[in-house]
Amino acid sequence: MEIVADNYRFRRHEVAYLAARPWIRGATVLEAGAGEGYGADILSRVARRVIAVDPDAAACEYAAKAYPGLTVTRANLTELPIADGSVEAVVSLQTVHRLADRPGFVAECARVLRSAGTLVVSTPNSGEVDLPDLLAPHFRVDRLYGVHPRRRLRRRNPATVSHRDFHFAENTTDDALDLFAIAIRI
Repeated sequence: MEIVADNYRFRRHEVAYLAARPWIRGATVLEAGAGEGYGADILSRVARRVIAVDPDAAACEYAAKAYPGLTVTRANLTELPIADGSVEAVVSLQTVHRLADRPGFVAECARVLRSAGTLVVSTPNSGEVDLPDLLAPHFRVDRLYGVHPRRRLRRRNPATVSHRDFHFAENTTDDALDLFAIAIRI
């Protein structure tokens, strides 16, 4: 059963990484909360450079070995070891809801972004994180999407779910599985 659940979770993450690509094409990107690096690898196919940052040592070690083209750094996400204004985009998918200091994290994302840089962020739509309010002190939310299951997902075996079993709908967040925001640094 765990493999089935892992596939479903992986595909929910994968669809967000694939959706982020248009906003990071050709950019220097910091992925905050990169985990084992598979998402940073997806982003690296369209970005100029991806810096993968995660606080977990084992995840960073795995990512560095599995994806040698990435720059992988272990760091606290509220104390990023990146210079002010040094990246064009920050991507943080399914991470912010796990952090104790969410406002500090958002401020840190703003610090490392260049002027008018792009933050791509997602979080489960559990009501735990009010994404627009959280981002408001440092960002203008340009687009807010709800990530929804397609009808066929309800009929599929979770072990066979793919990223195509989800879709994004702008400003339809009430019954969404996840929230996905594109925000511009102000």
